[in-house]
Amino acid sequence: MYEYRYHPLGGGLRNILDQSGRRSKSRSNTAFSSILDFASDALSPGSVTAVLCLRGLPRDLAASILAHEGTHAWFKLHPRFNPDRNMPLQVEEGCCQLVAYQYLSHLDECDGSADERDYGDDGEPTDRKLRQYFRNSIEVDTSEIYGEGFRLAAAAYARVGSVVSLLEYVSENLSFPPKHAQEIN
Repeated sequence: MYEYRYHPLGGGLRNILDQSGRRSKSRSNTAFSSILDFASDALSPGSVTAVLCLRGLPRDLAASILAHEGTHAWFKLHPRFNPDRNMPLQVEEGCCQLVAYQYLSHLDECDGSADERDYGDDGEPTDRKLRQYFRNSIEVDTSEIYGEGFRLAAAAYARVGSVVSLLEYVSENLSFPPKHAQEIN
């Protein structure tokens, strides 16, 4: 969840208080309005107020979702972020999917269970098998925003060689690096 400074507490609440404040100058209304003024002045141009994820998901899926959503937060908290400049959804979601994919791959590398069976004695898929499925779901997604965005982000990452460099480039240029780009700094 992201809030812009000019709507620090939802915007509508400020309007309601301002309108009722004109009608009634009660002490509690004035005090509450002062608190709102203080809170909105303390916020940066934008702030990430929450990252939400459904409860009850498999652990590694929840972790990859949090990596995806954390990338959205990273873009919003970046010093170059400007809410008046719109990053194309395909670019932002593609980068977020790339980070989720990379995180799932990282979990596989750390797990050290490459020789593990695909299914446990109980017939349930292993964590490694689930991560493989989650990564495959990202790779074959047919949507224009998430699927094609991921493939474009993955191609840019392959050219650039660094997720950090890719995200920095995207945050500044609101697009993927050109196809001829190599190692950007």
